[in-house]
Amino acid sequence: MTPGSEHDQRPRQLGLWVRHELVLPALQHGFTERLLSPIVASVRPQNAPSARVLAKCGFSRLRYDSLLTRDHHEVRRATWPPGATAHMERAT
Repeated sequence: MTPGSEHDQRPRQLGLWVRHELVLPALQHGFTERLLSPIVASVRPQNAPSARVLAKCGFSRLRYDSLLTRDHHEVRRATWPPGATAHMERAT
């Protein structure tokens, strides 16, 4: 496989799609079945694609933890965007 070819780019794009598709049902389950709030995630600052996925799913960046070298994000049930549920239903 040649770097930069169509086949080289597809798995990377597919991986982003899969992560987004997995985060929304996990949030839905956490908020409705487990009654969790907040739900938190941590991401390395250089992992911009994962931070974008979290943002699309309603997470907000809280702070940077220098000991763990991670940005901490959270989403709360009361502020979870209604559009996230609608997007999840369209994806299934």
